[in-house]
Amino acid sequence: MCLCSGQLSSGTKDAYLRGRRRFKGGLTSLARKPQLPISGPSGTGFAVSDPWHTLQDRQCHIVVNGSVWVGQFAVWRFPVMQSADLEIWEACPLPEFAWQVPNNCVICTCIGSGCVALGGGDYDGDLLMFTSDPALLAFLEFTNGGRKLPEFVAARGEIERHVKSVQFKPLPLTSIMHYRHHCLTTPTPQIRGLLTAMAEKAQQAAFESLAPHRDGSLIRAVRLAVAAEKAYDAPKKVNAKVWMPLPKVFLSAATGAAIRCRMFHPRHLHGIADPVEHIALDEIAGAVRHRIASKSSSVRQLVQAGDADALIQRAQALARSKPKAIRTPSALYFSDLY
Repeated sequence: MCLCSGQLSSGTKDAYLRGRRRFKGGLTSLARKPQLPISGPSGTGFAVSDPWHTLQDRQCHIVVNGSVWVGQFAVWRFPVMQSADLEIWEACPLPEFAWQVPNNCVICTCIGSGCVALGGGDYDGDLLMFTSDPALLAFLEFTNGGRKLPEFVAARGEIERHVKSVQFKPLPLTSIMHYRHHCLTTPTPQIRGLLTAMAEKAQQAAFESLAPHRDGSLIRAVRLAVAAEKAYDAPKKVNAKVWMPLPKVFLSAATGAAIRCRMFHPRHLHGIADPVEHIALDEIAGAVRHRIASKSSSVRQLVQAGDADALIQRAQALARSKPKAIRTPSALYFSDLY
């Protein structure tokens, strides 16, 4: 009996430890890749414009495997970056005169914004997700008023004006060789993943903040969410350079010496005690190394020799935007959208 009790006690302890590890592992997985389990009829379909012009604002036709679904559905488009990217649409029956009906699609209304309201979607192959989960529908119904807050509207307008401020004209390609040359010579910065990751981190910071309105984390998350949505249209609709400017940098003698020390003697503090300045110098040094080293084979000799004029000329030759003066090491910082 005592032996059985010992085995039972040992087994219970082992199960407890394993269950705790499994529980912590589940929390870690959920934190790294959040998922929202939903119930009820759900599906995915291509966004199609209403060919019969019978739908009103926030109405649609949902066709799944030849069947027409009717009722209220929460509709969104990937990626969902903010609350305004989800809307409640009324799925209606097809009109009696409908013919040649597309399959596995969401037929969107031509009145109002339609698919465009879902994170800036369009009708060139976008996929829309939809569900009739009652819990999600109730949540969206009660939080619908928060989407039109003046602060959110102003933040979205700020980012959209910034995007429009950069002139973008599609290049007319006249031949296959012209297209090949364009692909080989045009830089394609990886901005989608970068901005999406930044937006997710900003949303997590706002979620964990005790006062997101006061500390600015909420409005910062909204701005980066809009920026991430716009980045998905680059370089097709907007210029990718709007998110990754290449500023001209003017270095004073003291700053140049500090950066030179950080590039070739990273362990030496060079008389700087502030750790924030260390980080800023490392960022600038890395940018200089990345931007100039690929274009100039003698960059190391220029830096080691202390030839500031030649180094600045090389940097200015690669820059494409307004100059930015840096006079002291404490003034090293980056300007950005947030």
